[in-house]
Formats: sequence, C-alpha cells, structure tokens
Amino acid sequence: MRAVAEGVTLTGAVRALAALLAAYLVLGQAVFGAWSQQRFRRAQPDPGARLCRYRRTTVAEWTLVAVALGLVAAAPGLDLADLGVRWPRASAYTAVGVVGLVLSVALLTGLRRRVDQGVEVVAPAEVRALLPRTAAERRAFALLAGTAGVCEETLYRGVLLAVAAGLAPGLTPWRLVAVSALAFAVAHTYQGLTGMLTALVLGASLAVLFLGSGSLLLPVAYHVLVDLRMLVLAVDRDRSRHRARHRPRR
Repeated sequence: MRAVAEGVTLTGAVRALAALLAAYLVLGQAVFGAWSQQRFRRAQPDPGARLCRYRRTTVAEWTLVAVALGLVAAAPGLDLADLGVRWPRASAYTAVGVVGLVLSVALLTGLRRRVDQGVEVVAPAEVRALLPRTAAERRAFALLAGTAGVCEETLYRGVLLAVAAGLAPGLTPWRLVAVSALAFAVAHTYQGLTGMLTALVLGASLAVLFLGSGSLLLPVAYHVLVDLRMLVLAVDRDRSRHRARHRPRR
C-alpha cells in the first residue's frame, strides 16, 4: 500500500477549511444521520416518508462532494489523481480486488435466489425500516445506492485521506486505513452498534483496497454492490412469500 497525496501540504485558509470538512465528515455526518433517522421515524406513517429520506440523503451527499471538490481545486498541489480518480495500478491488491468483486456478484445473485425462495434474511431494525417497499422506492433506492458508492468513497477514502495526509504529513498507510474506518463507522451511528461495526469493517477493507490499488474504481464498485444487496432483499419480498406459501406440495 502507498500513502495518498504525498508531499501535499495544506496551509492558511485552505488548511482551516480542510480541517472543518474533515470534522464534518467525522462528526457532522453522524449528527445529520441521527437527525434524518429521527425525522424519518416521526414521518413513517406517511407513505412518502421513505422516498423523502432517499432523496434527502442523495442531495446531501452530492452537495458534500461538490464542496469537497471545490476545496481540492483550491488546494495547491492536490488534484483528482490524489483522490483516486484514475485507473487502478497493477498490484496484488488490484488483482485480489477484481477476483473478490466477481465473487461478490456471484454471492449477490445467490442471495437473490434465497429471497425468491422465501428465505428470511436478518437485518438490524434500523436497516429494515429503510428497505424499499414499492417500485418507486426501489428506483429511488437504486439511485441512492449508486450515489452512496460514488460519493461516500470519494469523501471517506479519497478526500478524507488526502486531507489527513495534508494535515498530518507522514501518516503511514495503515494509520490512514484506521482514520477512514473510524470516520466511516462514526458516520453510521444512526444504524446502531451493528451498523457501526459493519461500517468499521467495510471502511477498513475499502481503504486498504483504495490505498493498494491507488484508485477509487474498485472501492466504488464494492460499495455499490454492498448497498444494492439491500435492494435485493427488498425486491419482490411479498411476492416471494406468496410463492413460498402457495408452492405446490408433492
């Protein structure tokens, strides 16, 4: 693995803005997530509450990315390549990542088959509440999954690690992995302890893949797949149960 944004230093107003952005990604997102979750719970009797939650999160994440890219443009010596906007370099991490991605697609396909057979998949209550129920919700959730993959990897792997390297030059790759994983876990406090632990492991794994490949491409692909698994759990759930109840007996 290699550290990111090597040799980049942040000074003056850019340094202050970078520190504020990093603080928001670590703490502000946790507050926003908790507020959004509470608002969703209060509005749940409203059939449009889930769609509003998806759309609100989608807009918020793209807005954050726009702010972060503005900061990158203002930082001397920092460019999109430092954020991982480039093709993965040839490395063992990239090779393992590609193989794992193929296996993940196969696992996702198998998960869909299990759901179609009526098998119940356990998920935390906070996550189950967010599963889409209607066709419109599934479309919005698919857009949200793509948004989360692109935006959160850009923010928590690309931007946050570049800012951390700029604010504290000399951080080793493994310390950068820890920074990314912990920040990602704190941002998911609204999902409860299970959600935070899941985010911690996922954040660390994606940070290793990012630093090992030098690119956001594979982390984004994995992140989108992880979020789409929730869509797979939700698709035709009622119809799957109906099939299971009415399957002909032999």
